[in-house]
Amino acid sequence: MEHVNPALARFAIALEEIQPFARPGDGICWLPDGAEVYEFLILTYTSLDDDARAIHEYGLARIEAIREEMTVIAHELGHPDVAALRPAL
Repeated sequence: MEHVNPALARFAIALEEIQPFARPGDGICWLPDGAEVYEFLILTYTSLDDDARAIHEYGLARIEAIREEMTVIAHELGHPDVAALRPAL
């Protein structure tokens, strides 16, 4: 930690110094043609020909399905919900 903490402190200072020059918002969408770049990167890295919104919605649906599966498992193990199961794990 004696080396890590000072390095993190210097990094935080550097981020604070460059923050005034940062663009607003997160992500590629803030760049000129950002949406098109994002779609290109989706195709390049995933080979999916879906738009970002469809992929995002798919991810949300998968998360919900996993949560439902976790709840079923918690019930099968005699717990009322996943939060109650976690300490037992």
